[in-house]
Amino acid sequence: MVSIDEITPEDVAAHAAAYRAAAGPVPKDPDALLEDFMKTPLFMTSLPTGEDAEGNETLQALQSLVYEGNPDEIATNFKNQGNDCFQTGKSQYRNAIEYYSKGLAARSEDRKLNSILHSNRAAVNLELANYGKVLTDCAAALRLDVKNIKAFYRSAKALYALDRLKEALNCCDMGLEAAPTNAALKGERERIMKRQAELDELDRKRKERERKKAEDAERLWTAIRVR
Repeated sequence: MVSIDEITPEDVAAHAAAYRAAAGPVPKDPDALLEDFMKTPLFMTSLPTGEDAEGNETLQALQSLVYEGNPDEIATNFKNQGNDCFQTGKSQYRNAIEYYSKGLAARSEDRKLNSILHSNRAAVNLELANYGKVLTDCAAALRLDVKNIKAFYRSAKALYALDRLKEALNCCDMGLEAAPTNAALKGERERIMKRQAELDELDRKRKERERKKAEDAERLWTAIRVR
């Protein structure tokens, strides 16, 4: 038997290595496993660039695919990726905006496709309460395709949020001229009318208070003069 005094640091290291080899790799915690899983190109929700992409041939191949084809095909591909991100939820909204923007940057000559890209980007910004950007994109969408009903609808919702109710109502009416049976536009129009009625009632009550206040002041002034 070897005494403790005869054991060297090298012996300890050798025994430790043998133990680790026999025990196998230490399992990772679930969060670490998920992180490694999402680094696999097939399961990435967005493609990294720069240093993160260097040396990864699979990733570089995937990145090159999104720019293959003619401008219409490239724009459509980015539109579809943007749609996927938008449907994933709030965590992917910024990526959705980026994909729609890249689709527009492809310079497709398909006016309807470009109109959809603008309108879809407006949908994301509507969720993010970026109402100015919503109106800008919807205006661009309608210049490209006056029958883009979703652009009318999203414009109306943004204007409603800004309390620009007359303009919102006008958007609904113009959209309904092109699509008289559109349920979303009809519902939004009803919501706008209800809000307008509420504001009108508040304004009526305010004016009534002001009228009574003026009458009270006049009666008081009359009483003072009589004295």
